[in-house]
Amino acid sequence: MIPPLMIPPLGDAPGCELQRLAAADIEKVAGQCRNLFEDGTWCAAAVERSLDAPGCGALLARTAGHGAGLVLARVAADECGILWLVVLTPWRRRGIWRNLLQAALRAAASLGAETAYLEAAETNRAAIDLYGAEGFQPCGRRRTYYGSGREACDALLYKKALVSGESCPSQSPVKRVKTTGARAR
Repeated sequence: MIPPLMIPPLGDAPGCELQRLAAADIEKVAGQCRNLFEDGTWCAAAVERSLDAPGCGALLARTAGHGAGLVLARVAADECGILWLVVLTPWRRRGIWRNLLQAALRAAASLGAETAYLEAAETNRAAIDLYGAEGFQPCGRRRTYYGSGREACDALLYKKALVSGESCPSQSPVKRVKTTGARAR
């Protein structure tokens, strides 16, 4: 068994460990994240379906023995999609988000991804600022993608070129999927 990737202590956080999301953790993590995804997009079944898809993988951040955050990514052809990137409220502003994102991007680059894509609700100023700080550039918009009715807002799309040959920990949570025809996003 490959040991989890250890991350040095993060500011005032006791320390953080990144590891592959195990089947036993899915229900617990989904329960912790339900309040962040009120539209029902985050449930154990959705996470399991995503992990069963070719090229998908997830990393769980644990801090002080608790699930603190998760990144779910997919690599297809030369592209990486960051499908979910979430840090639970008590663990925010401690560098966990950045560590999760950077680990997923290293894994994707090591599998041949040249470009990474992600999105944020136009109302999520914190995520937009963090994506910009990590070198992501705006590349599109999905109208009324999040919510419905008066609560609806657009999704802002971002992309970033990845450095080829970037090193990646051997326990990469993402496996490359071969595609034919149109490029997947």
